[in-house]
Amino acid sequence: ENQDQNQNQTVDDELKEDILKIEDNQNDLLFMDGVDPMTGGSIYSKSGPSIYDEVDGGSRLLKWKTQQIQYCGILCHPKYGSHIYPSTIFTNYSIENVIEFFNEINCKELVEYGNKKVSENKYEEQNYKCGN
Repeated sequence: ENQDQNQNQTVDDELKEDILKIEDNQNDLLFMDGVDPMTGGSIYSKSGPSIYDEVDGGSRLLKWKTQQIQYCGILCHPKYGSHIYPSTIFTNYSIENVIEFFNEINCKELVEYGNKKVSENKYEEQNYKCGN
């Protein structure tokens, strides 16, 4: 478990470093931030009085269904159901530069880690489906 946490931290640190490199290479007009899913506030900048709800955003912007479990809204991916982790990045960076940024991420390491975690969890096909 500790090795998984270290690997998770390494991937997270690499992504944060890449984001900071982009910010360092741009002028003061660049805006890039993510949403902390626990609070709905911004990750890198000072949060204002409003929050961003990932579930509401996903359902409105992507037209995905949601499911309510007690007080918790769950976003339902059309293929993977509730087995997703929504995350939103807001930026005024050009789409070409955003695509270049994601193309430079070491996806092999991310895919290997994801495959390892999936293989540890034997999901039944029915677990991917959300309620009507």
